[in-house]
Amino acid sequence: MTMSGLTTAVQGIQLNRSRFAATGDRITRAAITDAPTEDLTRDLVGLRAARFGLEANLAVFRAADEMVGTLLDVLA
Repeated sequence: MTMSGLTTAVQGIQLNRSRFAATGDRITRAAITDAPTEDLTRDLVGLRAARFGLEANLAVFRAADEMVGTLLDVLA
């Protein structure tokens, strides 16, 4: 899991960071243009989902990083 876990986590972080930024942009535009409430609600839920995705992928990254460190300690 170590290297593939790191790669997967980084890809997930990048994906969710992009989703977070895009959703934040839509929310900002909605505040300026008085978009319908249902769109704002959907975007707020999307923002939370992107946040949780980021947190989950960061946890995977930290676990994989710790595994690599432990492996290096064992092999050293």
